[in-house]
Amino acid sequence: MAIPQDVYEAAAVDGATGLRRFTFVTFPLLANLYLVSTLLRPVDRRRLHHGVFVSSGAPALMTEGTLDICLSRDI
Repeated sequence: MAIPQDVYEAAAVDGATGLRRFTFVTFPLLANLYLVSTLLRPVDRRRLHHGVFVSSGAPALMTEGTLDICLSRDI
């Protein structure tokens, strides 16, 4: 996603420089992107646990499962 250059040119005509340009132009135009990525990050982090396979206990009493199941059962 690119912010159009004419928006920055309009801000420069209005006297915005450096930090003000970021605060009042760049950040508000990218705010939705920040929001979506912040909301989706926990879902992505949860997906990391599915591939890890855990076993515990003696061979006769073996408890097996993926890491997220084992963590939710506190074994």
